[in-house]
Amino acid sequence: MQDSLPYLDYLLTNEEEAAMLTGREQPRDAARDLLARGPQAVVVKQGARGAMLATSAAVTEFPAYRVAVLDTTCAGDAFAAGFLLGVSRGWPLDESLRLGNAAGALCTTQVSHRGITSLEAARRLMESQVVPANDKLMA
Repeated sequence: MQDSLPYLDYLLTNEEEAAMLTGREQPRDAARDLLARGPQAVVVKQGARGAMLATSAAVTEFPAYRVAVLDTTCAGDAFAAGFLLGVSRGWPLDESLRLGNAAGALCTTQVSHRGITSLEAARRLMESQVVPANDKLMA
């Protein structure tokens, strides 16, 4: 895995995976460390707290959308699908990450994957809850 990092455009991990790859417990430190190894952007999924996006310009935290959670099965996969859909459509990375957060949140509202119904549903959630990002410039 470590040898492939310079060839990646985007690395999507969760907090445990990022810590395992870097030995750093703090997600922000792990994201910076992984970014320094080559990917253009690193995403660290943080479950109910949302996700973090690290680029050469900044490490930004994006809070989760608030929904009534029934089951978290497939939420990470739904997040990845939403993020990658945004990227594939040429959306800015921050909007792609917000779409990932919305898809992951919607997924948790039903058992298994049934909470994801459409791109329109994810966009409605994004519009109904304006969640400001917390930008922290990289040192």
